Amino acid sequence: MSRNATPKFEHLYVHVPFCHSICGYCDFCRVRYNEKQAEWYLQVLKKERDHFSYGDTLTTLYLGGGTPTSLSDDQFARLLAICQQSKPVAEYTIEANPESLSSEKIAIMKAHGVNRVSLGIQASQDGLLKRIGRHHSFAQVCTCISSLRKAKIENISGDLMYGLPSQSLDDFKVSLKALCDLRLPHLSLYSLTLEEGSLFYKQGQKQVSAQAEEEFYFTALELLKKQGYIQYEISSFCLPGFQSRHNLHYWDYGDFLGLGPGAASKAGAHRWQNARRFKDYEAGLRDEDIKLSLSEQHFEFVMMNLRKKAGFAMKTFQSRYGLPFDSAFLMTNRLLRQGKLKKYQQAGTEFLCVSDDWYPLLNDVLTEFL
Repeated sequence: MSRNATPKFEHLYVHVPFCHSICGYCDFCRVRYNEKQAEWYLQVLKKERDHFSYGDTLTTLYLGGGTPTSLSDDQFARLLAICQQSKPVAEYTIEANPESLSSEKIAIMKAHGVNRVSLGIQASQDGLLKRIGRHHSFAQVCTCISSLRKAKIENISGDLMYGLPSQSLDDFKVSLKALCDLRLPHLSLYSLTLEEGSLFYKQGQKQVSAQAEEEFYFTALELLKKQGYIQYEISSFCLPGFQSRHNLHYWDYGDFLGLGPGAASKAGAHRWQNARRFKDYEAGLRDEDIKLSLSEQHFEFVMMNLRKKAGFAMKTFQSRYGLPFDSAFLMTNRLLRQGKLKKYQQAGTEFLCVSDDWYPLLNDVLTEFL
């Protein structure tokens, strides 16, 4: 493969592009599962993995998609073997759909050191799930969670969507309450976004109004807080101690390696994305391969770090880029006076974050930095 040499990485994402069915809202790099194509994918992925040197350096590993569990049991086991390193990974996450997460696949996960599972749940109403192209029931969700816990995989995250076609606010409340009752340690909430490549976009589906979207979001904030969940990122909530270490590294604007078609990587000022088309991916081509300017790095640092509720340590920016944050972004003091940003001290270190009142309006604050 004609890829340039890269440094060793501590954080790896592997994209598995196969699904048994295509959801109406999805525009990720994905195709319907095909046994021959999946065999080809595993061979090319192995070559790509061998090209990059990460040895035993990984602290987080995340297999997403697509749906990794859509592979056959044998293929799934070989996928995990390709990603294996000799020492345990501190946080090893696999995305799964309830209808394809069998007891056999859970046993394979356990054998390979997987300790975190992200379940695509989306809603608790079977009728709504069917309307958005999902192929599981909420009863299957409950069975999967029970099976994972029996296998001692306790760190389970659930994805939930709002603003779905025909979804009412009461529907969303019921779904939220159902997941809280299951005491999932981590929840990720996503508003329906109509991407051009999605089936919903082609069908002419409409997004809910900005007012309705706010109502869904603020309802979630209130309900989850009462249930003991901490919001640590704009769309991420957890019980104490269950933040996603892999995702936090993204939001810290750290370096990471992405393998598989459409997967993105970052190393310092170098950012690239593998080709989404399978043949281009096999040839080692990239859909994006850029060297970021210093100002682009500054903005991306802000864009990622301010997603975190806690924000970032001011000294982190200065040590990384060699100048004070206030010098790089002259509007900082104005935003502080306007109450959009706030500074606070923790263990003798000064932090900057979006204020509580403006945090739900994060995009409006980030626009100021453009």
